[in-house]
Amino acid sequence: MLELEDIQALFIAPPRYPFGRYTFVSFDSADAGRAWLAQLVNQIPSARVGLDAHASGQVLTSPVYVAFTANGLRALGVDDASVSTFAEEFVAGMPARAEILGDTGPNSPEHWDGDVASDRLHAAVLLFASDADALTQRLAELEAFLAAHPGVTVLSFIDLAAADMSRP
Repeated sequence: MLELEDIQALFIAPPRYPFGRYTFVSFDSADAGRAWLAQLVNQIPSARVGLDAHASGQVLTSPVYVAFTANGLRALGVDDASVSTFAEEFVAGMPARAEILGDTGPNSPEHWDGDVASDRLHAAVLLFASDADALTQRLAELEAFLAAHPGVTVLSFIDLAAADMSRP
Protein backbone atom coordinates (compact mmCIF):
# COMPACT_ATOMS: atom_id res chain seq x y z
CA MET A 1 0.00 0.00 0.00
CA LEU A 2 1.25 3.47 -0.85
CA GLU A 3 1.75 5.90 1.98
CA LEU A 4 1.04 9.63 1.67
CA GLU A 5 4.76 10.28 2.15
CA ASP A 6 5.44 8.22 -1.01
CA ILE A 7 3.08 10.22 -3.25
CA GLN A 8 3.81 13.66 -4.68
CA ALA A 9 1.55 16.46 -3.44
CA LEU A 10 0.76 17.15 -7.09
CA PHE A 11 -1.70 14.25 -7.07
CA ILE A 12 -3.52 15.33 -3.92
CA ALA A 13 -3.50 19.11 -4.29
CA PRO A 14 -2.97 20.04 -7.96
CA PRO A 15 -0.93 23.22 -8.44
CA ARG A 16 -2.79 26.46 -8.93
CA TYR A 17 0.15 28.70 -9.62
CA PRO A 18 0.18 31.26 -12.41
CA PHE A 19 3.81 30.60 -13.42
CA GLY A 20 5.86 27.51 -14.09
CA ARG A 21 8.21 25.58 -16.29
CA TYR A 22 8.32 22.01 -17.50
CA THR A 23 11.95 21.01 -18.05
CA PHE A 24 12.46 17.83 -20.06
CA VAL A 25 15.58 15.79 -19.27
CA SER A 26 17.50 12.74 -20.40
CA PHE A 27 19.83 10.52 -18.37
CA ASP A 28 23.17 9.56 -19.90
CA SER A 29 23.38 6.60 -17.52
CA ALA A 30 21.34 4.90 -14.82
CA ASP A 31 23.87 6.05 -12.20
CA ALA A 32 23.60 9.69 -13.31
CA GLY A 33 19.80 9.55 -13.26
CA ARG A 34 19.64 7.87 -9.87
CA ALA A 35 22.12 10.33 -8.31
CA TRP A 36 20.06 13.25 -9.67
CA LEU A 37 16.81 11.74 -8.40
CA ALA A 38 18.26 10.93 -4.97
CA GLN A 39 18.87 14.63 -4.40
CA LEU A 40 15.76 15.92 -6.18
CA VAL A 41 13.41 13.75 -4.13
CA ASN A 42 14.21 15.82 -1.04
CA GLN A 43 12.74 18.91 -2.75
CA ILE A 44 9.45 17.30 -3.80
CA PRO A 45 6.56 17.88 -1.37
CA SER A 46 4.72 14.72 -0.41
CA ALA A 47 0.97 14.28 -0.41
CA ARG A 48 1.11 14.47 3.40
CA VAL A 49 2.80 17.89 3.18
CA GLY A 50 0.24 19.02 0.60
CA LEU A 51 -2.71 17.88 2.70
CA ASP A 52 -1.32 19.51 5.84
CA ALA A 53 -0.75 22.78 3.97
CA HIS A 54 -4.25 22.68 2.50
CA ALA A 55 -5.83 21.95 5.89
CA SER A 56 -4.06 24.93 7.46
CA GLY A 57 -4.91 27.24 4.56
CA GLN A 58 -1.30 27.53 3.46
CA VAL A 59 0.05 27.32 -0.06
CA LEU A 60 3.16 25.34 -0.97
CA THR A 61 5.90 27.77 -1.99
CA SER A 62 7.25 27.16 -5.51
CA PRO A 63 6.88 23.39 -5.46
CA VAL A 64 8.78 21.08 -7.79
CA TYR A 65 7.60 17.68 -9.02
CA VAL A 66 8.96 15.02 -11.36
CA ALA A 67 7.25 12.82 -13.95
CA PHE A 68 8.91 9.90 -15.69
CA THR A 69 8.39 8.27 -19.04
CA ALA A 70 8.54 4.50 -19.45
CA ASN A 71 11.90 5.00 -21.17
CA GLY A 72 12.98 7.07 -18.18
CA LEU A 73 12.19 4.22 -15.83
CA ARG A 74 14.20 1.88 -18.07
CA ALA A 75 17.07 4.42 -18.15
CA LEU A 76 17.09 4.34 -14.33
CA GLY A 77 17.46 0.56 -14.44
CA VAL A 78 13.86 -0.59 -13.98
CA ASP A 79 13.49 -3.90 -15.81
CA ASP A 80 11.08 -4.36 -18.73
CA ALA A 81 8.95 -6.83 -16.78
CA SER A 82 8.25 -4.15 -14.16
CA VAL A 83 7.71 -1.37 -16.72
CA SER A 84 5.20 -3.56 -18.56
CA THR A 85 2.97 -3.60 -15.45
CA PHE A 86 2.12 0.08 -16.03
CA ALA A 87 -0.82 1.16 -18.17
CA GLU A 88 -0.44 0.40 -21.87
CA GLU A 89 -0.81 4.11 -22.70
CA PHE A 90 2.09 5.03 -20.41
CA VAL A 91 4.35 2.31 -21.80
CA ALA A 92 3.56 3.28 -25.41
CA GLY A 93 4.24 6.97 -24.76
CA MET A 94 2.73 10.12 -26.21
CA PRO A 95 4.47 10.03 -29.62
CA ALA A 96 3.05 6.56 -30.31
CA ARG A 97 -0.40 7.82 -29.34
CA ALA A 98 -0.18 11.17 -31.14
CA GLU A 99 -3.10 10.58 -33.48
CA ILE A 100 -5.38 9.44 -30.65
CA LEU A 101 -4.36 12.52 -28.65
CA GLY A 102 -4.96 14.86 -31.58
CA ASP A 103 -1.27 15.69 -32.04
CA THR A 104 -1.37 15.74 -35.85
CA GLY A 105 -0.26 18.06 -38.63
CA PRO A 106 1.79 20.96 -37.22
CA ASN A 107 1.34 19.51 -33.71
CA SER A 108 2.67 16.05 -34.60
CA PRO A 109 5.70 14.64 -32.77
CA GLU A 110 8.13 15.43 -35.57
CA HIS A 111 7.49 19.11 -34.82
CA TRP A 112 8.03 18.85 -31.06
CA ASP A 113 11.03 20.81 -29.77
CA GLY A 114 14.17 19.42 -28.23
CA ASP A 115 14.05 15.68 -28.88
CA VAL A 116 11.05 15.19 -26.58
CA ALA A 117 9.41 12.84 -29.10
CA SER A 118 12.41 10.51 -28.93
CA ASP A 119 13.33 7.68 -26.59
CA ARG A 120 15.77 10.13 -24.96
CA LEU A 121 12.96 11.85 -23.05
CA HIS A 122 13.27 10.32 -19.60
CA ALA A 123 11.65 12.77 -17.19
CA ALA A 124 10.00 16.14 -16.80
CA VAL A 125 10.69 18.44 -13.89
CA LEU A 126 7.56 20.48 -13.13
CA LEU A 127 8.30 23.72 -11.32
CA PHE A 128 5.58 26.15 -10.21
CA ALA A 129 5.63 29.62 -8.65
CA SER A 130 3.19 32.23 -7.40
CA ASP A 131 4.85 35.12 -9.24
CA ALA A 132 7.46 35.88 -11.89
CA ASP A 133 10.18 36.79 -9.35
CA ALA A 134 9.71 33.53 -7.44
CA LEU A 135 9.87 31.62 -10.71
CA THR A 136 13.09 33.39 -11.73
CA GLN A 137 14.68 32.49 -8.39
CA ARG A 138 13.56 28.86 -8.55
CA LEU A 139 14.72 28.53 -12.17
CA ALA A 140 18.19 29.72 -11.16
CA GLU A 141 18.20 27.11 -8.39
CA LEU A 142 17.03 24.41 -10.80
CA GLU A 143 19.70 25.36 -13.36
CA ALA A 144 22.40 25.16 -10.67
CA PHE A 145 21.00 21.82 -9.51
CA LEU A 146 21.07 20.44 -13.05
CA ALA A 147 24.58 21.79 -13.65
CA ALA A 148 25.73 19.93 -10.53
CA HIS A 149 24.53 16.65 -12.05
CA PRO A 150 26.60 15.76 -15.10
CA GLY A 151 24.92 13.03 -17.06
CA VAL A 152 21.50 14.67 -16.82
CA THR A 153 20.86 16.61 -20.01
CA VAL A 154 18.14 19.21 -20.58
CA LEU A 155 16.37 18.46 -23.86
CA SER A 156 14.01 21.43 -23.83
CA PHE A 157 11.50 23.27 -21.69
CA ILE A 158 8.09 24.89 -21.81
CA ASP A 159 7.36 28.04 -19.82
CA LEU A 160 3.90 28.39 -18.34
CA ALA A 161 1.94 31.53 -17.49
CA ALA A 162 -1.75 31.76 -16.69
CA ALA A 163 -3.80 33.86 -19.03
CA ASP A 164 -5.10 37.12 -17.63
CA MET A 165 -8.83 36.40 -17.68
CA SER A 166 -9.72 39.93 -16.54
CA ARG A 167 -8.95 41.37 -19.98
CA PRO A 168 -11.54 41.30 -22.75
